[in-house]
Amino acid sequence: MRYVKLLFIVFIFSSILISCSDSKTTNIIENKNISTPIQSNKNLSKLTTNTANITKPTSIKKINGFVNVLDIDNTLVIDLKYATKDNFTGIVLYNFNTCILREETALKIKKANDDLKKMGYRLKIYDGYRPVSVQKIMWEKASDKRYIANPYKKGSNHSRGCAVDVTIVDKNGKELEMPSKFDEFSIRASRKNTNMTSTERKNLDLLTKVMTKHGFTYINSEWWHFDDVNKDKYIIEKVDPKKFQSK
Repeated sequence: MRYVKLLFIVFIFSSILISCSDSKTTNIIENKNISTPIQSNKNLSKLTTNTANITKPTSIKKINGFVNVLDIDNTLVIDLKYATKDNFTGIVLYNFNTCILREETALKIKKANDDLKKMGYRLKIYDGYRPVSVQKIMWEKASDKRYIANPYKKGSNHSRGCAVDVTIVDKNGKELEMPSKFDEFSIRASRKNTNMTSTERKNLDLLTKVMTKHGFTYINSEWWHFDDVNKDKYIIEKVDPKKFQSK
């Protein structure tokens, strides 16, 4: 009888030990299962941080398809002559100093400037977009109307934002010799001028080559004037260049 009681006690004690062992094993398994998603969260956190550090491209301000040319290429030299008295009228015509163009035209200007920079030169822009109100003043003041587009008819491609007046400058910003000064309305400004020097002809040929290569046409009466080949798809626009000025 005592032997039976002893066996019963041993059996009860063994059952308790087995139960405790199972409980510990279960806890270990559960803890391992819990630790896995915690590690995943750390990895996710690292991924999110790396994504947040990616640099986003700077946006360019656009209004009615126009852009500030310096937002496209800040190595261009801007010298808006109609914002000074250094033009054929002798008065200041622009109340702004920002050169704007159609985006497509500005991108073509950049490509032309890129070519010149490889040679140690840069483009200087005398004029870009021109308000119709200014075109009317120029029309009234011009003694020879052949050099000014009639604002009361077809108007100027400058007012469409797809025409530029340009020249070339060297690495020191000095203008290369050209057949005449800007806005000189005479035979000297003509591409057909037979009296231009060999240096003037060479420099004009270089300017013409890079501009026509990248989508511009020229006129014979003004060596500095170039039109975007796609000028006919643009209409005359009223845009305020001051809205493009850097703050």
